[in-house]
Amino acid sequence: MRPHFCVVFLSLLCCGVDATSSAALRRHLEFVNRSGERISVDWLNPLTGQPVLLGAPVNGETIPLDSFVNHTFAIRQHQDGQKVKRFETPSLSTTHTRTLEAPTTYVTVSEEPHDQRFVIHKGLTVEESKTNEEIFPLKSDEISFDCEFVRECHQKAKSLLQNSKSSLRAIESLQTCLEYYTALMLEDKNEELAFQAQVREQISALAEDHTCADPMRTTTEPIEMRSWRYLDEDPRTVQVLHNRPSSQIHVLEGFISPEECQAIKDAAAPKLHRGTVADGKGGSKLSESRKAWQAGVGVDYSHKNAISDLKKRLFAYTNEVTGFNMNLDGQEDIMSIQYFGDGVGNPTPDRYTPHCDGECNGMPHKRGGRVATMVMYCDIPEIGGGTNFQHSNVFVAPTIGAAAFFSYMNNDTGLHETGFTTHSGCPVLEGTKRIAVQWMRVGVDEDSPWDSFDTNTVQKGSFIEDSRVE
Repeated sequence: MRPHFCVVFLSLLCCGVDATSSAALRRHLEFVNRSGERISVDWLNPLTGQPVLLGAPVNGETIPLDSFVNHTFAIRQHQDGQKVKRFETPSLSTTHTRTLEAPTTYVTVSEEPHDQRFVIHKGLTVEESKTNEEIFPLKSDEISFDCEFVRECHQKAKSLLQNSKSSLRAIESLQTCLEYYTALMLEDKNEELAFQAQVREQISALAEDHTCADPMRTTTEPIEMRSWRYLDEDPRTVQVLHNRPSSQIHVLEGFISPEECQAIKDAAAPKLHRGTVADGKGGSKLSESRKAWQAGVGVDYSHKNAISDLKKRLFAYTNEVTGFNMNLDGQEDIMSIQYFGDGVGNPTPDRYTPHCDGECNGMPHKRGGRVATMVMYCDIPEIGGGTNFQHSNVFVAPTIGAAAFFSYMNNDTGLHETGFTTHSGCPVLEGTKRIAVQWMRVGVDEDSPWDSFDTNTVQKGSFIEDSRVE
């Protein structure tokens, strides 16, 4: 849509026109600038002949206004530095009159009983038409080249066309030139974006410890409140804290029951071991960045039980808000994770430093990779233990029975997000934090379960199978 100037109403009283005849003499006008440069449009006061500047449209802009039969307007090339007084109704007492010095074209409102349009072309030639008539597309010499490199490419192609008379060579030259400069511009913009991302990460890293150290920190104010009902259960309140196509962060109140928490705790107790992190080679390792105890809890779907009910519920929610359409077959076990506080003076408290559960590099999803997480709070510590999303400015203060949900893939594009779900488990200083975590994957099933993929999301044995095919 082309920008428009406000409609200007030219006063009848200053021109001595009887108000009773104004309707018959009144006309709606449009001045359309197709000259390729900025112009000035002046109304000539019928009593004094003095020009009054109405506006200075750039190429492609339109001035709509109301005037009257036999009123005359002056059109000229706009002079840099010339003051433009827009949207004012001229009158006999106006002080914005001036003398026209540059070459000028004049148009007069005709007596034709219809609204009128004046299209100003190159050289200030004027084409008159009705306002409801279609305007033909811009010609090549009417295009305004505001970018220096576009102007340069245009001149090269124009010169080549004039010298060789080959339109194909001119088009190829223009395409090559534009591609070259566009690539340079994109490279510059990408470097700028990379720098901004680096600065953002540095700032958020500095704020991480400050955020986690605040014992009074509360959950971030939601941007939206929702209600979600599963089967015949009571509705649950959902706080939407972050909402983008490739990344969402929600808090669901009362998502996990005490009975479900106890069932997971009992099943995990005999198997608790020190938590590990990915080693970058497809395996896992112990690390001081993650001090916690954990155990995976399998699910028996052959009969109704607390853990199977919970797992069905959390996948139902995730599929509803993401559209991932995941099934339960082949998914990871629910992970029971515990952090223990040894006092505020502990220099190495139980915690999980900032990390991504899946990919957070903007790359396409790899089959079998994680796409969403549900963190359910069963026991909360007296001090510490919040979940901090440092790049999204989102903090979740744990409450018993609540769940923090976050997803990290755009279902429409299949691309992962770029760091907005990077999160940490803040240090637990006093008390015990016990959570149940479900990591969810797209591309797993009964034949290709989650544990058939390594921590780099490479399916075990796939290289051997592929080499046999070759």
